[in-house]
This record gives sequence, structure tokens and C-alpha cells, in this order.
Amino acid sequence: QLRSADESETRFFRCTECGKTWREYD
Repeated sequence: QLRSADESETRFFRCTECGKTWREYD
């Protein structure tokens, strides 16, 4: 099984007001 190469480098955020999800890269 392969994991995403940027898995540990990517942070996922979710807006508690609109429910939107997005990714932020460090």
C-alpha cells in the first residue's frame, strides 16, 4: 500500500462555519 508522498507535509483544515475543507502546505 502506497501513501501520498506529501501526507506528512500537508495539513487539512475545515471551516466550522461553512464546512469547507482545504489543504495547507508548510
